[in-house]
Amino acid sequence: MMLGKYNQDGISYIEAAGKEHTYFNLGDKGWNEALNKVGESNMWEINKKFLERQLQQGKSFYLSHDPMKASGYFQKEVNFLKDNGFKFIKDGEFWKAVKQ
Repeated sequence: MMLGKYNQDGISYIEAAGKEHTYFNLGDKGWNEALNKVGESNMWEINKKFLERQLQQGKSFYLSHDPMKASGYFQKEVNFLKDNGFKFIKDGEFWKAVKQ
């Protein structure tokens, strides 16, 4: 499971995910349409449910961007993982979420 910023510093979590990792993506148009329909707090709930399912399935979590510099929804994802007992270690070009 790859998390990160949609596009920051020339890095996209979608490109980083490649074919090896699951990721959540509605595309720009889909995200904006959904956001307009359900609102920001409900968008986070949709994202959170997706993350909860990934945890239940035993997926490993990787981050394409530095979690210490997270903002926006990525910050919420980082906080979600922390709240579920994860810490982050640098693993090559990514960060890996590991249980404490």
